[in-house]
Amino acid sequence: MLGVFRRCMGALFVAVFAGAAFAQTATFSVEAAARNGVPITPRLSTISAAPGDILTVEILARDWSVNGGQRLRGYQATLDSEAYTGGLRGQISPRAFETTTDLNGLCSRGSEERGIANSDNAFIDALRSDFVHFGRNPTAFTNSIACDYAYGSGVSGGGPLGARGIKRYCGTVILEVSGDAEGMFTLRLAEGEHESFMRWDTGKAITPLAFETLTVTVVPSLAPQPVSAFPPDGAIDARQPSTPAGANRAGWVEIEIAFDRPPVDLTPLDFSVSVLPNNVPPPTIDAVVINGNSARLQFSPPISVGHWTIFSVNGTDFTTRLGFLPGDVNADGTTGPLDIVRLPDVLNGVGDPLPIWQTDIDRSGQTNSSDILREIDLLNGAGVYAAWNGRTLPAN
Repeated sequence: MLGVFRRCMGALFVAVFAGAAFAQTATFSVEAAARNGVPITPRLSTISAAPGDILTVEILARDWSVNGGQRLRGYQATLDSEAYTGGLRGQISPRAFETTTDLNGLCSRGSEERGIANSDNAFIDALRSDFVHFGRNPTAFTNSIACDYAYGSGVSGGGPLGARGIKRYCGTVILEVSGDAEGMFTLRLAEGEHESFMRWDTGKAITPLAFETLTVTVVPSLAPQPVSAFPPDGAIDARQPSTPAGANRAGWVEIEIAFDRPPVDLTPLDFSVSVLPNNVPPPTIDAVVINGNSARLQFSPPISVGHWTIFSVNGTDFTTRLGFLPGDVNADGTTGPLDIVRLPDVLNGVGDPLPIWQTDIDRSGQTNSSDILREIDLLNGAGVYAAWNGRTLPAN
């Protein structure tokens, strides 16, 4: 039934833009515009991906009037759903595709004749300045009910000219790489005369019509990439290094690194640790605990006081650093009188709030007036403490 619906859509455009065919080098292309929300500039027709990746893919048109002054009155571009399962295993299909259609040809969950529109993941952004009919009061549609999503737009007045090689936007689909996907997938438009076509202002069909595909190579072993850490890069622990009597050496003993997808099989050998200045040995990573997209590195001994400790993920450019400078409440890399002024502000709610590692100076678990007294101890060198007034972390 939906096949009839799709043919009717094509027939509607044929009726509106009917006419004989002229020779023309016009091209539809399918290109990747973003991966996991990160723009790909310029767009690519060949990319790699990993299971679970989200791909923003765009349909583009160009060169419909290279043989003269012909203007593009209308188009329809239809995705070929058979390509979604073209790899070795798994699929690359529109996000939420399984809730609206299925790959067994039924395409009709919800009723016998219609599926469920997937407009969040298949759409035309007619407000984009590079949209082929931008500013021309177009009649645009997206059919995401059938398995083969279709995009189209037409104008009743004069359509745009097509400058040689300049690609114009025609539609967007958000694709998801399934968790079991592997191999090479060639995403393409359906090339039937009622599926994908362009028409000039004269109503004549543009032929021949060329099609360029998007090739996605899914590599399951593609390593997850680190994106952030907690405590964050550049954080400085301003708390006491021990009790005033010298007991209970303190300091950070773990850091959590977030990745863009769940990391697997990570061990301490996948990370490196260094210190600055390098006059003390770095901590040793004892264990790596995986939780979702994050890896928590547990190490010993605690990070060294008066130093930066730098963590790197081997095989990537990612590094993050943690500093330990007792008394450095404002985290400017120096312990001094300005820090004793900042603590009362924190207690009185003046200025921006600070993380607890900058304010809980006595490590009681909360920030209160006792931390001001311990800050004074650190500045003056009370008990076993060195006098931290004027001490700095090295520049890096």
